[in-house]
Amino acid sequence: MPENRPSAATAENGVRARVKGGFYTALLIAILLVGPAFAVAGFVMTAQDDGLLAHGTQTPGVVVKVDDGKKASNRQITAAYSADGSASADGSAAYPDEASGSLTVRALIPAELHPAEGDQVTVVYEPGNPSRAVVEGYETWGIFFRGAGIVVTFVLLVPLALVMLWKAARRRRRSARADEPGQSPEMPSA
Repeated sequence: MPENRPSAATAENGVRARVKGGFYTALLIAILLVGPAFAVAGFVMTAQDDGLLAHGTQTPGVVVKVDDGKKASNRQITAAYSADGSASADGSAAYPDEASGSLTVRALIPAELHPAEGDQVTVVYEPGNPSRAVVEGYETWGIFFRGAGIVVTFVLLVPLALVMLWKAARRRRRSARADEPGQSPEMPSA
């Protein structure tokens, strides 16, 4: 006579389904936190760079490399500067190599600027840490991370919110049908 118990395979599938569901829940939470984490990091980086621009030491610099990619995030310059403030008057690369005491900083190129190698720029650096610097008038990486974080957040949250609203509306419709006399929640009317 057969027993009325679930088999071992059924119990194993239930455990596997719970683990799989927990994994997907953890993955969803991690993905939803990526956008806000990028945005917060971008806001913090931008605030630090703004503080550096307000209170740092200005020095002349020279654009030594221009990467003018097709995408905005690929448009950047590399500027060389010296913490002692020396720069060539003719705009040539006054700092040919790292051994001469020169420092470099990368910055994103705003859409309205079209720099060329040899252009003079103003670099603002932290007096206690001259390798921490920003180029005045150019964008910093904080702006990129802030924008990417905001976009990722909305790209992930808007569809999630729409799915949640759709499911809530379906649930309300089902409960309204169940409350009607003669209707069962399993058998919706056609």
